[in-house]
Amino acid sequence: MFVCIIVPCTSIQEPLNRTLIDDEDEGRIWCIVHYSNSSSTILNKYTSISTVIHFACPFAINLISAFGIILLITKRRSALQENIPLHSHLQIQFREHKYLIISPIGLVLLALPRILLAFLVECMKSARESIYTFLFGYFISFLPPILLFIVFILPSDVYMKEFKRAINSYWRRLHCLCNEGIN
Repeated sequence: MFVCIIVPCTSIQEPLNRTLIDDEDEGRIWCIVHYSNSSSTILNKYTSISTVIHFACPFAINLISAFGIILLITKRRSALQENIPLHSHLQIQFREHKYLIISPIGLVLLALPRILLAFLVECMKSARESIYTFLFGYFISFLPPILLFIVFILPSDVYMKEFKRAINSYWRRLHCLCNEGIN
Protein backbone atom coordinates (compact mmCIF):
# COMPACT_ATOMS: atom_id res chain seq x y z
CA MET A 1 0.00 0.00 0.00
CA PHE A 2 2.88 2.33 0.87
CA VAL A 3 4.43 1.81 -2.59
CA CYS A 4 1.10 2.48 -4.33
CA ILE A 5 0.97 5.91 -2.68
CA ILE A 6 4.65 6.93 -2.79
CA VAL A 7 5.44 6.07 -6.43
CA PRO A 8 2.68 8.24 -7.98
CA CYS A 9 3.52 11.06 -5.55
CA THR A 10 7.16 11.09 -6.68
CA SER A 11 6.06 11.47 -10.32
CA ILE A 12 3.22 13.96 -9.86
CA GLN A 13 5.23 16.86 -11.30
CA GLU A 14 5.36 15.31 -14.79
CA PRO A 15 1.65 15.13 -15.70
CA LEU A 16 1.14 18.60 -14.23
CA ASN A 17 3.81 20.07 -16.52
CA ARG A 18 3.05 18.28 -19.80
CA THR A 19 2.32 20.43 -22.83
CA LEU A 20 1.47 19.72 -26.45
CA ILE A 21 3.63 21.35 -29.10
CA ASP A 22 2.48 21.42 -32.70
CA ASP A 23 5.57 21.01 -34.89
CA GLU A 24 4.44 22.24 -38.30
CA ASP A 25 7.86 21.60 -39.91
CA GLU A 26 7.78 17.91 -39.01
CA GLY A 27 4.01 17.57 -39.22
CA ARG A 28 3.79 16.12 -35.70
CA ILE A 29 2.41 16.96 -32.30
CA TRP A 30 4.82 16.40 -29.44
CA CYS A 31 3.85 15.81 -25.82
CA ILE A 32 6.71 17.06 -23.68
CA VAL A 33 7.36 17.90 -20.06
CA HIS A 34 8.14 21.61 -19.81
CA TYR A 35 8.95 23.15 -16.45
CA SER A 36 8.82 26.90 -15.91
CA ASN A 37 12.23 28.60 -15.88
CA SER A 38 12.11 29.36 -12.17
CA SER A 39 11.69 25.71 -11.16
CA SER A 40 13.21 23.89 -14.13
CA THR A 41 16.60 22.98 -12.62
CA ILE A 42 15.10 21.87 -9.33
CA LEU A 43 12.38 19.76 -10.99
CA ASN A 44 14.83 18.29 -13.52
CA LYS A 45 17.13 17.19 -10.69
CA TYR A 46 14.15 15.89 -8.70
CA THR A 47 12.90 13.91 -11.73
CA SER A 48 16.36 12.45 -12.33
CA ILE A 49 16.75 11.45 -8.68
CA SER A 50 13.29 9.86 -8.53
CA THR A 51 14.01 7.95 -11.77
CA VAL A 52 17.20 6.53 -10.26
CA ILE A 53 15.38 5.67 -7.02
CA HIS A 54 12.56 3.93 -8.92
CA PHE A 55 15.23 1.98 -10.78
CA ALA A 56 17.60 1.14 -7.91
CA CYS A 57 15.27 0.51 -4.95
CA PRO A 58 13.42 -2.53 -6.34
CA PHE A 59 16.77 -4.01 -7.41
CA ALA A 60 18.28 -3.44 -3.96
CA ILE A 61 15.21 -4.81 -2.18
CA ASN A 62 15.19 -7.94 -4.37
CA LEU A 63 18.91 -8.54 -3.88
CA ILE A 64 18.85 -7.93 -0.12
CA SER A 65 15.80 -10.19 0.21
CA ALA A 66 17.51 -12.92 -1.81
CA PHE A 67 20.64 -12.81 0.34
CA GLY A 68 18.47 -12.72 3.47
CA ILE A 69 16.52 -15.80 2.39
CA ILE A 70 19.71 -17.68 1.54
CA LEU A 71 21.35 -16.75 4.85
CA LEU A 72 18.28 -17.71 6.91
CA ILE A 73 18.03 -21.09 5.19
CA THR A 74 21.77 -21.61 5.67
CA LYS A 75 21.55 -20.85 9.40
CA ARG A 76 18.63 -23.23 9.89
CA ARG A 77 20.28 -26.03 7.93
CA SER A 78 23.54 -25.48 9.78
CA ALA A 79 21.74 -25.72 13.14
CA LEU A 80 20.11 -29.00 12.07
CA GLN A 81 23.24 -30.51 10.51
CA GLU A 82 26.08 -29.42 12.78
CA ASN A 83 28.57 -31.88 11.28
CA ILE A 84 28.65 -29.91 7.98
CA PRO A 85 30.59 -26.60 8.06
CA LEU A 86 28.65 -23.35 7.66
CA HIS A 87 30.45 -22.34 4.44
CA SER A 88 29.44 -25.68 2.85
CA HIS A 89 25.81 -25.02 3.73
CA LEU A 90 26.16 -21.53 2.26
CA GLN A 91 27.60 -22.86 -1.02
CA ILE A 92 24.79 -25.42 -1.28
CA GLN A 93 22.13 -22.76 -0.67
CA PHE A 94 23.68 -20.40 -3.23
CA ARG A 95 23.62 -23.19 -5.81
CA GLU A 96 20.03 -24.12 -4.99
CA HIS A 97 18.74 -20.54 -4.91
CA LYS A 98 20.95 -18.88 -7.54
CA TYR A 99 17.83 -17.79 -9.43
CA LEU A 100 17.01 -15.44 -6.54
CA ILE A 101 20.20 -13.52 -7.32
CA ILE A 102 20.23 -13.95 -11.11
CA SER A 103 16.68 -12.63 -11.56
CA PRO A 104 17.12 -9.12 -10.11
CA ILE A 105 20.44 -8.71 -11.91
CA GLY A 106 18.78 -9.80 -15.16
CA LEU A 107 15.93 -7.35 -14.64
CA VAL A 108 18.37 -4.49 -14.08
CA LEU A 109 20.29 -5.37 -17.23
CA LEU A 110 17.06 -5.52 -19.21
CA ALA A 111 15.86 -2.19 -17.80
CA LEU A 112 19.12 -0.36 -18.56
CA PRO A 113 17.96 0.83 -22.03
CA ARG A 114 14.97 2.55 -20.45
CA ILE A 115 17.03 4.38 -17.85
CA LEU A 116 19.69 5.30 -20.40
CA LEU A 117 17.01 6.73 -22.69
CA ALA A 118 15.63 8.74 -19.78
CA PHE A 119 18.99 10.46 -19.22
CA LEU A 120 20.62 10.53 -22.65
CA VAL A 121 17.79 11.47 -25.00
CA GLU A 122 17.18 15.18 -25.29
CA CYS A 123 14.96 17.23 -27.55
CA MET A 124 16.54 17.68 -30.93
CA LYS A 125 15.65 18.58 -34.47
CA SER A 126 15.70 15.30 -36.32
CA ALA A 127 15.00 13.83 -39.68
CA ARG A 128 11.88 11.69 -39.99
CA GLU A 129 13.97 8.52 -40.42
CA SER A 130 15.67 8.87 -37.03
CA ILE A 131 12.33 8.47 -35.25
CA TYR A 132 12.68 4.72 -35.85
CA THR A 133 15.91 4.63 -33.86
CA PHE A 134 14.15 6.32 -30.95
CA LEU A 135 11.12 4.01 -31.23
CA PHE A 136 13.39 0.96 -31.33
CA GLY A 137 15.10 2.09 -28.13
CA TYR A 138 11.75 2.85 -26.54
CA PHE A 139 10.34 -0.58 -27.32
CA ILE A 140 13.51 -2.27 -26.06
CA SER A 141 12.64 -0.79 -22.66
CA PHE A 142 9.58 -3.07 -22.59
CA LEU A 143 11.72 -6.21 -22.75
CA PRO A 144 11.84 -6.79 -18.96
CA PRO A 145 8.12 -7.53 -18.59
CA ILE A 146 8.14 -9.55 -21.79
CA LEU A 147 11.17 -11.60 -20.76
CA LEU A 148 10.00 -12.46 -17.24
CA PHE A 149 9.80 -16.12 -18.25
CA ILE A 150 13.48 -16.19 -19.19
CA VAL A 151 14.54 -14.18 -16.14
CA PHE A 152 12.53 -16.01 -13.45
CA ILE A 153 11.38 -19.42 -14.71
CA LEU A 154 14.37 -20.77 -16.62
CA PRO A 155 17.01 -20.24 -13.88
CA SER A 156 14.83 -21.86 -11.19
CA ASP A 157 14.58 -25.65 -10.99
CA VAL A 158 11.41 -25.43 -8.87
CA TYR A 159 9.64 -22.98 -11.19
CA MET A 160 10.73 -24.91 -14.28
CA LYS A 161 9.35 -28.19 -12.88
CA GLU A 162 6.06 -26.47 -12.06
CA PHE A 163 5.95 -24.88 -15.52
CA LYS A 164 6.49 -28.26 -17.20
CA ARG A 165 3.83 -29.82 -14.97
CA ALA A 166 1.35 -27.08 -15.87
CA ILE A 167 2.09 -27.38 -19.60
CA ASN A 168 1.65 -31.17 -19.47
CA SER A 169 -1.63 -30.75 -17.60
CA TYR A 170 -2.97 -28.24 -20.14
CA TRP A 171 -1.74 -30.42 -23.01
CA ARG A 172 -3.57 -33.46 -21.60
CA ARG A 173 -6.77 -31.43 -21.16
CA LEU A 174 -6.53 -30.10 -24.70
CA HIS A 175 -5.87 -33.60 -26.01
CA CYS A 176 -8.93 -34.95 -24.13
CA LEU A 177 -11.12 -32.12 -25.45
CA CYS A 178 -9.95 -32.76 -29.01
CA ASN A 179 -10.59 -36.50 -28.67
CA GLU A 180 -14.10 -35.84 -27.30
CA GLY A 181 -14.82 -33.50 -30.21
CA ILE A 182 -13.80 -36.14 -32.75
CA ASN A 183 -15.95 -38.89 -31.19
